[in-house]
Amino acid sequence: MTRLTRLATALAALAAVSAPACGQAAGGDSLAHRQVAIEGTVDASAAYAGGTIFVTTTFGKTIAIDAASGNIRWTYTPPNYSDWAGSYRITNSTPVVDPSGRFVYAAAPDGQVRELDASSGRELWSTAITRLPAREKIASPLTYFHGRIIAVTGGYIGDAPPYQGHVAILDASNGHLISVWNSLCSDRSGLIE
Repeated sequence: MTRLTRLATALAALAAVSAPACGQAAGGDSLAHRQVAIEGTVDASAAYAGGTIFVTTTFGKTIAIDAASGNIRWTYTPPNYSDWAGSYRITNSTPVVDPSGRFVYAAAPDGQVRELDASSGRELWSTAITRLPAREKIASPLTYFHGRIIAVTGGYIGDAPPYQGHVAILDASNGHLISVWNSLCSDRSGLIE
């Protein structure tokens, strides 16, 4: 089902982060309000690179939007999307783009972090960062740091244990899970249940 999601001024504001005055972009151009119809709700920040805005919906669709026109460039829908779409299982994670602008990394409610081709949305790899995606969600923004993707899990509001919030570090080039720090059992490494 399609909902109208507002990316109010984000399209123009992302391109004008250093705007000298409210409502005015660098160079004196005015900011413009633009509304883009997408399938789903975005409940996280956007990422911007190379004239494209990347967002992930609460149920894990990642969408590339042309910043100049507002046109959808591509939409990536994770496998088995219908298994959790419309349920309590969500993500509030912001996607991240690598410094070259060639790859975007996104999370979904299935507990996977994926590398997508930034120009086409094609999935290049997928890695699970939780063994309990029904109890742990990826809510924090993904971070790219020196060729690594840093992803964090936590519990759902009102959920019941067991769950194990943790920080996972992935190799951005191939998705290999390099390290995991578990918050409740910090003396144990790796993904645990």
